[in-house]
Amino acid sequence: MEAGDPEADPLLAPDESPPQPRFSPISLVIPIAMVCRLATRLPSTTTFRVIEQLLCRFYYSTNDPSQLPPSGRIPSDLCAVPEVKQWYASTMTVLALSDGIGSIVAYTLLSFISSRTGRKPAILFVVAAGLVANGVIIASKLGESQSLYLQAALMILWMLFNSFSQPLIIVFATNMYLVDLVGVEQRTATLSSLWGWSTLGSALSFAIGGTITTTSDNDLPVYFVSGTIWVVLIAYIILLLPESFPKHKRDQQLAATTTSGGLRSLAGATCAVIAETRPRDGNLGGAYSITALIVYLTGVERYTPQEVLGYALTTLTFVGAAVLTIIVPRLVAVLRRRYSIPGATAKSARDRVDIHLIFLAWCIDATGFIVLGLVSGRVAQLGAVVLIGCSAPRAPILRSLVASSASSCSTAGVGAADPLVQGQTLAAVEMVAGLGKLLSPLLMGGILSSSVSTMPTLVFYVQAAIVVSGASVLFAIKDV
Repeated sequence: MEAGDPEADPLLAPDESPPQPRFSPISLVIPIAMVCRLATRLPSTTTFRVIEQLLCRFYYSTNDPSQLPPSGRIPSDLCAVPEVKQWYASTMTVLALSDGIGSIVAYTLLSFISSRTGRKPAILFVVAAGLVANGVIIASKLGESQSLYLQAALMILWMLFNSFSQPLIIVFATNMYLVDLVGVEQRTATLSSLWGWSTLGSALSFAIGGTITTTSDNDLPVYFVSGTIWVVLIAYIILLLPESFPKHKRDQQLAATTTSGGLRSLAGATCAVIAETRPRDGNLGGAYSITALIVYLTGVERYTPQEVLGYALTTLTFVGAAVLTIIVPRLVAVLRRRYSIPGATAKSARDRVDIHLIFLAWCIDATGFIVLGLVSGRVAQLGAVVLIGCSAPRAPILRSLVASSASSCSTAGVGAADPLVQGQTLAAVEMVAGLGKLLSPLLMGGILSSSVSTMPTLVFYVQAAIVVSGASVLFAIKDV
């Protein structure tokens, strides 16, 4: 670590550090990211089936009511008609579009909340939104005997609250908490571990959620389990999680930025991130990747929910979790030693390692989706999913790179160790990512909806081209 590196300065001076709790705040926040992802993803494939069933019921109630069973689920074969498949693909596009809009609003709101009231209330906000979304979909399932339009209205309400509790928003809230606590040398490895444990929560959710739904042969139990997890998580955060950005520190930093204003500072940080790094261009294609994967496997390859859980999504998340928690921290340590050359600053070596790893991960992601579009059969498709899972490090390493660039995003000359600037800069890059997530359903979703019945793999080839071209912009960031 070089002398005078502003990133290396701790966020809290020794005399400002709060009393040490029994467990470190880092060890307390990582389970939140994992359990939040678990609660969010637990009913995910069940929700996709609920949406498909609702669309299918709409179709047959209009065209051939005699095909509708008196009670229970509509057989999968009846929902395989082209009209329902196209409606389903379009609905997934609308859902992704909602997530994109919701993420932009949520990142702005969370940045404001965390700078005014602290990181802990920001995390609580996301968890509360998840609990409400879960409650709304339970109400929708309990009202299945009522009007289809009432069910549709409740699903729209669920979509609204769900857009504020997406996994990436949860990880963003915990990222802000984590960067307040870790030193610069440990930041990439720690963020990677956070994402890895969060991804493990997804893997567990797919296995547990599928088991609950299959065993009970009912959609509601998985939502009751998820709601219980949300309630326990809220109690855990309130009772056990300390604040990483205390009031005296917030007051000090807010006083220094009074002239610029919170939202204006965030807007400045956003512009700075776009102009200085532009690292999320690839998100235009990547933001729709998992949605396209699910639609392709369920709508085209006719994977059952159990196959999607057991073969595809569980494999994807377990591979991602292993790469993030085991491989990346060790690989970063080795590469930083190799990239350290005489005359180069420690920060330059850190950034070069991060940039090259992000580029490699994006190339792996694009290759995986190209392979998925070319192969057929469960085993070959599973191999492509494994390859896609190996690209997981791109997201946390990018956040580490952005935190490293936080000092250049500050218009007030505040160093990168300033938690307010770091939080605003992380929010800025998430808003840029959210813009890609907003545009992605319009472009990629439109391609998928129009080609799902003729050439459903086209979306993967277009996505790969966008991701690779966007990833190449990384080399314009600095002298790498």
